[in-house]
Amino acid sequence: MVLASCPGIAALARGVLGNLTTPAFAPAAASLGSASRGDDEPERAVILRGGPILTMDDAHPVGDALAIRGSTILGVGTLTEVKRHYTPGTEIIDLDGHAVLPGFVEPHVRVLESALAAVGIIDKDAAAGLCETDPERVEALGACTLRELAMRGCTTVYDTGIGLLAGEAEHRLLDALARAPEAPVRVRGAFTPELATALGATPGAGDERYDVLGISYRADGSIEDFAAALGEPYLNGRGNGELMREEAELREAMSVWHDAGWQLVVQSEGDRATEQVLRCFEAVLADAEVTVPHRIERFAVVTDEQIARVAALGLSVSHAINQVYYLGESLRDRVLGRERAAHLHSLRRDLQHGVLSSCHSGDAPGASGEEITAANGEGPIAQVDPCLALRTATTRLMRDSDDVLGPFQQLTLEEALRTLTVNPARQVLLGDRVGMLRPGMLADLVVLDRDPRDVAPERLHELRVMETWLGGRRQRWG
Repeated sequence: MVLASCPGIAALARGVLGNLTTPAFAPAAASLGSASRGDDEPERAVILRGGPILTMDDAHPVGDALAIRGSTILGVGTLTEVKRHYTPGTEIIDLDGHAVLPGFVEPHVRVLESALAAVGIIDKDAAAGLCETDPERVEALGACTLRELAMRGCTTVYDTGIGLLAGEAEHRLLDALARAPEAPVRVRGAFTPELATALGATPGAGDERYDVLGISYRADGSIEDFAAALGEPYLNGRGNGELMREEAELREAMSVWHDAGWQLVVQSEGDRATEQVLRCFEAVLADAEVTVPHRIERFAVVTDEQIARVAALGLSVSHAINQVYYLGESLRDRVLGRERAAHLHSLRRDLQHGVLSSCHSGDAPGASGEEITAANGEGPIAQVDPCLALRTATTRLMRDSDDVLGPFQQLTLEEALRTLTVNPARQVLLGDRVGMLRPGMLADLVVLDRDPRDVAPERLHELRVMETWLGGRRQRWG
């Protein structure tokens, strides 16, 4: 990803970080779709027709047309049914065979870290230093990253590490970017506990454009770095990995934030770390009222018994599914061995146990697909690419050999689409507003060049994002 791909990016940056308490944002006129509606203008009315509308709504899964007024979906159904929403001035848009789906929800991304990593700034100290010395460049990179996320079909993203690199300035940067009149995506997220404490923050103080609802923790490191805490050793005498915290410390911290009404977002990759995390959740939730659904991130190497306990606790999980694509051969042959690797990111087992699960692509939306090391030392970052995630979830194909890693874990297309739309929308606490296309919900859409139902599973990554719509505002990319 390079700044040249973001027209007028210098204009986007000017003045925002210089005065974050009163954000200013001057988007380039040509960068995104139509101009914002003034307060005295009538709400825009649109009917989309001429292509399949895949709603992800079990009651009405497919429509021929969709009506929007302002930011909200008015109706989905046959063209005859939707035409009743036509009024003078309604714009009719012919999809020309393109397919409309709910906008993709990316439930695990690090916006600032990804923005810096995409231009080769991968050292944490260097990244933090740049935030202090060149805030305009950081702002420009952040704006470009959100645009890249939208170009890949995302309309909502959840940042799981707000404050990790730049503390309060990072929070205010995301707030300014997401509230800009023509911001391309919604931003939700989780604070680091240190930042939440420093701010004296309360959960859910924002709105549908930007809100921080969670507190993030990590229980272990990355599998590819032999740092995930496993029950059985890695191959070739590499040990079992390490837990990052004492259990009593983690349990007490989780209890405090849970009692304060925060969503707990705990990353654990190995089964030994997941065992620790589950024991903590079992203690925290034993006699507690659950007001928000808590999450386990990565959830890569786990047992059936652990998945069953996740279901019993009402937790949800999110899988870095494209680890299978980018790192599958290495994890199978050098890190885990064939049997454990075949069960990596067990989406099928999640379904069998009734666990709400989602897919996240990776942490950096770089255009090249190259793997680079995260500034926080988490190991390789893969580009955010929901269409590749769709292919990986349905095929389990690996990049370097085209072998299939654990074919018994493959999902159907509909099941995989849910892990990118309905399910993560619920995880980011917007399930009643986005993630499916039904009347009354926000008009957050992605328009693909083809109907994914007509595409062979192994070619799903070739789907092209033509447009996204955010709250009824059209953004053309294709």
